[in-house]
Formats: sequence, C-alpha cells, structure tokens
Amino acid sequence: MKWFLVPAMLFLFSCKQTAVQQKLSVTDSVMVQFFNEDGLIYKAITSTEEPAIKKLSSFMDNRSVTPAKCGSSGKVLFYSDRRLLLDVTYHLISEECRYFTYTMDGRLLHVAMSNEAADFLTSLREGP
Repeated sequence: MKWFLVPAMLFLFSCKQTAVQQKLSVTDSVMVQFFNEDGLIYKAITSTEEPAIKKLSSFMDNRSVTPAKCGSSGKVLFYSDRRLLLDVTYHLISEECRYFTYTMDGRLLHVAMSNEAADFLTSLREGP
C-alpha cells in the first residue's frame, strides 16, 4: 500500500501549477509589441492560436534574475475575454540584458529569458 502513495504524491506535486501558469491558463489571445529606441511601438502582432499562446505563456515561468539597467524591447500582453490578464515587459537588448518583468500578486518579478524565448521574439520581430 505504501508503494502506491509515493507515485501518487509525486503526480499531485508535479501537476500543481505555479501562480503565473494558473493565471495564464485561461489566456485566449496574446499581443506582442515591439518598441523602437525611443520606446514607441513600431510593430504589434496578435494571435488567438493556442500553440503560440502556450509557447509565450511557458516563457513567463522561469528563475528570478536581478534586473539590469537597460531599456525595454517591448511587451507581451495576455488576454482572456478581452480582459488583460498579464502585462509583461521584455528586455532583449543584449545577452546581458535578457529577461521578462511583470507584477504578480502585487510583487514585481524579473525572470530569465531563455534562448528559445529570445529566438522566438526575434523571429516575430523580423517577420516572414
């Protein structure tokens, strides 16, 4: 009987979502904005495609980092029923300045941007 409890407990713990995963699980659309050097939006892409939403959502849950002093490259806005769920600023200036910033439960968070996330955002910016 005890041998059954260990796998069951591991399954339950592995299924528990983080706060950001839980919040973004109801996302039905996303907008990615790209800023120029003056901080003005020069391009925006929207999507309601589930694979794109899931990919962008997965990038928001990473290890915390200390923010660098650098400008923002743009925003990722997550929506559900036209209501803003999460407003994320991303920094993609250089390798030393690659992270996401957002507020969750009243706390300002800075999380690492993976190479996959940087490549994905860069490909969106450059377009087809």
